[in-house]
Amino acid sequence: MRQGKTAEAFRVTFRYEMAGEAGVRTHLLGGAASEVFLGKSPRVRQAEGDDCKVYDYWMPQLVVRRQGTVPLTSTFVAVHEPFNRQPFLHDVRRLPLEPADGGVDLEVRHGEYTDTIVNKGDEPPWTERRLPGGLTVAGRLAVVHEKAGRVVAAWLIDGARVAKDDFTLTLEKPRYEGMIEAALRKADGATADSFTTAVALPAGDKLVGQWLIVTHGNGYTHGYEISSVEQRDGQSVALLREDHGLRLTRGQTEAVYFPRRKITGLNRFVIVGRTAASRVE
Repeated sequence: MRQGKTAEAFRVTFRYEMAGEAGVRTHLLGGAASEVFLGKSPRVRQAEGDDCKVYDYWMPQLVVRRQGTVPLTSTFVAVHEPFNRQPFLHDVRRLPLEPADGGVDLEVRHGEYTDTIVNKGDEPPWTERRLPGGLTVAGRLAVVHEKAGRVVAAWLIDGARVAKDDFTLTLEKPRYEGMIEAALRKADGATADSFTTAVALPAGDKLVGQWLIVTHGNGYTHGYEISSVEQRDGQSVALLREDHGLRLTRGQTEAVYFPRRKITGLNRFVIVGRTAASRVE
């Protein structure tokens, strides 16, 4: 084990012994005093559950730690760069954002391209934030891909708008949210695993592959992948790809799987919207 201290950004490169020059380089951004540990630890998975073999296999390990007075809040920002022969990222840095109030804002440069990543904890209505170069973002998560300062592609999740110069990306319906009225399971005799809500969701396959995030009465959250949506008796029924494992009765939610919690209170949900666009370079 080797140990050091820094408040600056640093990089660590790992190369695979059995894959030629392939590897992964991790970029850790600075900004706070950190302890850095670089060493190796047993590869438990390779031992296949046999404790007698646990010290026959080793893997490199990086640990970054910060300490401070209570309450301590830290955001560790890392960009992981997998490569075949040589690393390809030229620069990873934070961006100034206006207004600046938390979250992560990064610029990643590689060759002729620049990726801007804005990851905020905003809730609607979203504040429009301005970045260097004229880029504006209103939303929780946005990625903007540029070549020589011109936007060639962008992705927006749970937001309203991304814009720069002559490029604009908007999300017509940023999110759906409301209450879960009923939860049915095939294991209990229903025809499908589903959630029912009074919120008007688009019927059919428009929400296929998106995730319905449920917040239970105790604040815990779980996500469920949607396979389709049906309209029944004036309500929306979100059919799920897998068993949600819940039973709802008289204001209480019971989990049928471990740890078999019983949670008092209602269940709220949110389905965040997403969109993307690209144009010829």
